[in-house]
Amino acid sequence: MNKSTHLKIIFLFLMALCYTLSPIPVDASQSDPTLGESVERLLPKDAFLRDYSRISGTDKVLVLYILDYEIAQEYRPDAYITCPGRVNGQPIEGEYHLALVENGRMVNSVPLPIEGRLGNIRSRLRIVYRQLNKFIHSRFNGPEPETEEEALEMSEVRLLDLEDLTGDGKPYEFQIEVYVSGCGHVEVLTAGYSPSKNKAIVFPIIGKDPTDPYYWHDNFFPDETGTVNWEYKCGDHASTIYAHEKFEFNQTIEAYVMTEYERISCKEKYQNQDEK
Repeated sequence: MNKSTHLKIIFLFLMALCYTLSPIPVDASQSDPTLGESVERLLPKDAFLRDYSRISGTDKVLVLYILDYEIAQEYRPDAYITCPGRVNGQPIEGEYHLALVENGRMVNSVPLPIEGRLGNIRSRLRIVYRQLNKFIHSRFNGPEPETEEEALEMSEVRLLDLEDLTGDGKPYEFQIEVYVSGCGHVEVLTAGYSPSKNKAIVFPIIGKDPTDPYYWHDNFFPDETGTVNWEYKCGDHASTIYAHEKFEFNQTIEAYVMTEYERISCKEKYQNQDEK
């Protein structure tokens, strides 16, 4: 073997080694057709693969799929300018499940519950599937449309956009929003990956009654510490009651736990402020 051929073999070996060791970027996981195909093979028959995302720093994948699904009809762009349309867009109705996939097998799968105001309205979840590009940019951190025509085109909404919502510094969680009633208000569910359990999980909310946890809450958005300060202000949709609730994420039980609760008439609240 001459020196030139020997160097070519070494170069090709090093290139192959670099390719093998290169990690797949987190934000590229959904565009990886091989990963999508391998995930889809693990799903129940006739399931709709809604979204998937590789968990940062691991070889694990979170998968969102739907059973017994129905894709809603797509309407004219102006139909999505309303408050419900901005949130729900063109939805898919069905039985939503979140799964964890590792080493080519499904570790676990949990259903996304339907309860409270959602359960009072319908028996199955209706979650956004496609949305106007202008709202994907403003509500889902999507790319900004370059033209008005592009802004009014429909695109698929990414749901498994993982971030840190528990305050542990790890981007393992995501949220799903559903419009029920009232502009400026959405029902929110938080789910993701539990490293302590090595499972996909829907995070419970523990309110005034610790024996009755729930999963959906109005405008439930944790800050960087996993804390939620929720308010329903005086005058919001003609409310005469001021409401405040504070929740803190408990790492031990993996739940958002209520630590403050207040309900007071707006008249009394303003009177107390005047006296101060």
